[in-house]
Amino acid sequence: MRLRDLNIQVDNTLKIFYIYDMKNKLKYISILLISGCMVGPDYKKPDISLPKNFIEDRSKLEITSIKEWWKNFNNQTLNDIIEIAISNNYDLKIALEKIEETRAYYRIKKADLLPEIDGTASAIRYHLSKNAIESSAFPSSSYNSFQIGFDALWEIDIFGKLRREKESAFYEIQAMQENMRNIYIIMISDIARYHIDICAINNFIDLTKEKIYIQKTILDLIKDRNIKGIDNKIKVEETIAKLQEEEENLLFYITLLKQTIYRLSVLLGKQPEDVVNIFTNIKNIPEYKNEISAGLPSTLIRRRPDIKKAERELAAATAQIGAAIAEYFPLFSLTNNTSLKSNKISKLLKNKSLNWSLGSLMNWPIITFGRIRANVDIKKSKQKQALLFYENTILQALKEVESALVAYFNEKTKLIYVQKELFSIKIKTDLEKDKLINGISDLPYFLENKLIYIEKKIKEIESKRNLNINLISLFKTLGGEDW
Repeated sequence: MRLRDLNIQVDNTLKIFYIYDMKNKLKYISILLISGCMVGPDYKKPDISLPKNFIEDRSKLEITSIKEWWKNFNNQTLNDIIEIAISNNYDLKIALEKIEETRAYYRIKKADLLPEIDGTASAIRYHLSKNAIESSAFPSSSYNSFQIGFDALWEIDIFGKLRREKESAFYEIQAMQENMRNIYIIMISDIARYHIDICAINNFIDLTKEKIYIQKTILDLIKDRNIKGIDNKIKVEETIAKLQEEEENLLFYITLLKQTIYRLSVLLGKQPEDVVNIFTNIKNIPEYKNEISAGLPSTLIRRRPDIKKAERELAAATAQIGAAIAEYFPLFSLTNNTSLKSNKISKLLKNKSLNWSLGSLMNWPIITFGRIRANVDIKKSKQKQALLFYENTILQALKEVESALVAYFNEKTKLIYVQKELFSIKIKTDLEKDKLINGISDLPYFLENKLIYIEKKIKEIESKRNLNINLISLFKTLGGEDW
């Protein structure tokens, strides 16, 4: 359903206010009074056209549920820290409090539909000016006044203003629930990502240390060969430069490791010192054991919380139009004041002290200089914005899923190539080692081949890391989990 269809009831309702004949206006009001209907459009969920399948999905599987997807990594440390974060994460706690806030606001709007009763009590002593009253009818210039009672006011929601506001508040609760779920999904995805990063970085640190050790060994050999006149000074300086580059890389990885651990500590709701020792030595990169498929694009609308949140905000904005339109109509209220009033406290509870009033009020904005119309236009514009945001959120979701799919499947293919190349280099390195043992090859040449093998090993770790990160991103873009 397009925006024009969603707002057609608004335009039809507003036609009433361009009839300046009072007789016709009263006729419309009489009809609304009898029916007690709510003005403004009733919300209908927009019908969005979606593709039948994802372009980049290369799997033949069909996803039915991705609940607790991280457990398929079969990594207990990852499972444990996610459980800690669910209990401690501050962003999640704030999101829960926002739900409580919207629930409380909904109760306010619900209470607005019911009568408001206020208890009153007073005990006052008055003194009248003798110069202001020149009459013998006032024998005493001082007297007491005691009063207890209650006031009641009930706004009759004939045109649905309060009901529309209540409806909008209810949709806001649902929007905040989806907001919390979105934060939950982002939190779990970030924790899994940081955990993968930490494992990969620890491997990078170990491999870089091994490269530094080999570079130092090569440097010592080349210096010795330089003294013997076999290698020149240029070769020595080149080796020193390579060594310094690896030492810089080591410092970079150590810094990156600490920063990643500190980011993770915030998600866990813990201070850095409480977690830094836990993750310093973990190196086993988790591997996802199951095949993955994106399923159908239509499931995104049912699963992704950001889409559901945008849709609920659209519903709330639509209800606000009706509340704004209702301001065109008269406001009817029932009032009651009942009290016991006496100048002596001993007579306060007597029947003769009863004082009451019962009546009705009407407040009808006649001349507002376009204020109400402008407010309706504001609400209609906000609804249009909400609809456009909803449609754009769906487009963004499709883009994110397609991007995650192509990144995942291409990285999966790339990892196969890297591992094949690594296997070939390992065979070559082992052969060079045998040649070294048999005295056919020299040590510097063997160590150079060992460095090539380590470089390719780093590439493998990078590819495994990227594959897992892309997979986590895919789960995130698909809606995280059915929670």
